[in-house]
Amino acid sequence: MAVGPVTGMFKRRIVTDFSVTMILGTLGACYWWFGYHKPAARQREEFYVKLAAEKNAE
Repeated sequence: MAVGPVTGMFKRRIVTDFSVTMILGTLGACYWWFGYHKPAARQREEFYVKLAAEKNAE
């Protein structure tokens, strides 16, 4: 019994690798954005609001 050639494995692997890469990249970006960037930006903004309030109080 002869087995036919396996076709489509390379294309399937490329699609799988691309999909996994995009998903992991998106998850990493969301983690960075909401876990680091947003809190840091909020803290920085609060600092400048406080600084402006102190400057206006003088």
